Amino acid sequence: MNPTREYILSTLSLHNIKVTDLQLEKLRTTIKNHHRLLELLFNEETGKSIDKFALTPKWTMERFLENIYPGTEGKIQRSAKSILKESPDVQSYSLYFQSSHSMKQLSPIQSVKKSLESIDKYGDSSIFIRVFKERALKDADELGRKKASDLPLYGTTAAIKDIIAVSGHKMTAGSKVLDIEPAEDDAPVVKNLRKAGAIIVGVTNLHELAFGTTNINPHFGIVRNPINSEFISGGSSGGSAATVKLGMVDFSLGTDTGGSVRIPASCCGIVGFKPSFGLLPLEGVFPLGYTLDHVGIMADSVWKVAVVTEAIIGSYGYFTSDLLESPFSGSREDRISRKTDAGYSEPDKSRQNIPHRDREKLNSTGMVGSDFEGIKLKGLRIGVPGDFFLEEIQDEIKDGFNIAIEKLKNRGTQVIKIDLPFHRYAPACYLCTSGPEALGLHYTRLINKSHLLGEDVLIRLIAALFIPAFARVKAQRIRELMFMELQEAFKRVDIIATPTLAVTVPKINEKLVSINGRDYDVISILLRNTSPFNLTGVPAITIPCGKDRSGIPIGLQLICGYGEDIKLLRLSSAIEIALDYEKNV
Repeated sequence: MNPTREYILSTLSLHNIKVTDLQLEKLRTTIKNHHRLLELLFNEETGKSIDKFALTPKWTMERFLENIYPGTEGKIQRSAKSILKESPDVQSYSLYFQSSHSMKQLSPIQSVKKSLESIDKYGDSSIFIRVFKERALKDADELGRKKASDLPLYGTTAAIKDIIAVSGHKMTAGSKVLDIEPAEDDAPVVKNLRKAGAIIVGVTNLHELAFGTTNINPHFGIVRNPINSEFISGGSSGGSAATVKLGMVDFSLGTDTGGSVRIPASCCGIVGFKPSFGLLPLEGVFPLGYTLDHVGIMADSVWKVAVVTEAIIGSYGYFTSDLLESPFSGSREDRISRKTDAGYSEPDKSRQNIPHRDREKLNSTGMVGSDFEGIKLKGLRIGVPGDFFLEEIQDEIKDGFNIAIEKLKNRGTQVIKIDLPFHRYAPACYLCTSGPEALGLHYTRLINKSHLLGEDVLIRLIAALFIPAFARVKAQRIRELMFMELQEAFKRVDIIATPTLAVTVPKINEKLVSINGRDYDVISILLRNTSPFNLTGVPAITIPCGKDRSGIPIGLQLICGYGEDIKLLRLSSAIEIALDYEKNV
């Protein structure tokens, strides 16, 4: 499984693809690296493991597809509410916080002007591909005539990754190869944000075609890390992450095919949420991987992410009935300024299940709590995988992760070691899934417009030609077994925790990073810990949990079972505040 130079050239000739000598050498290196991964799928141990479950009716691929990918195999697409599963025991881990009822202290016009001023301040940053200045001001003026209490996102500002349709805008997907007409209508995720009172201020830069993790874009510029410009922002939704970190908008949308929301969120020190597959509609989103794509949300707190999620699916209070913190009042530091002693009391049950737009009925002053009532984490079972996720990671990441877990143990959680042996095949399975799916989508562009593609995307698409069909078939079977592992693990634990990234954030000029003396390609290694949960479709979120020696954030990734998005957001919010509390004690 190591094609010769002559074989590669003959294959390229067959597809009428031409490359330079330098590109050919890079392609050979990429293919060799791919085939090292593929070998793992076909060793004797893997075969025995798969054979063990081959005749298990409970875990057939049909069942897997029915559970994870509704709409395939002739199934009818389910609604968001039918995907969601609310765990009855999650009430025990509720979070309450002092907050204002008002979602936004500024008027819509003031909010947009403040956003535009911030964007102008960083005008040469390549963060936005297009800013809708006049339209945003017009939308804000019209919004100002509406009743704020009827709109959960009233006057908030949002940025949209330029791979999601915005009416009147000619989508680029961060590439010169895409040639589609301006969108006649918003994608449903954008339309629902507008209905909820959000104002779209622009579309953001991304890694070309969303097919990469650095956001080094040869066409629209590099999105640099907002904390230190020598480092990458992460990708592919790097522009969306940077807008949040720099305070340009209140929240942003991205897409996540292998980690493209969680990777930049971790790199930039914000919250990035990938919901269960199918929870947020993909209509109007230009695809990369049909079985891997998710729309994701980025903000500076889990609370904001939860509010935006329920606004998109149109179920107000569904996620936030137990999270009575106003998402747009006060800074992150303000939200953790009130401390209590180590003990936390049981939450007041009378305050549960109150939709946020009805909170004014709870207290006529607009305050839903006069003090910080606390976070109840005692007894929460956190699963920590002892294999794969902690094997090939840099020491700084491991240390930061262990410190975060120790802080949670101090809050009374149980940390349980779990084994996910099939997840070690995740990089190979992701390669065998994402590569062919991207190639299937972009093949005609590859053979007709390859000169318009950036080099890294060009080489990755060409390399997908050399992934055997039987490897993709095997990968889909292993995806099923990975899902099975998670289902079994969640019988023992409430939530799983891993480092979001295996390495500290790379610098812009770095092509390789070292772990335990072994070099890894930057684009691939950034996917290592995030892509497994695209393969299985379960919800995952990253929250900041520390910093490396360069002052760049380290992310903590949290995962729950398929459809347990409500549970994940509630527990993540409690964990977020608990980590901040420990940091500021």
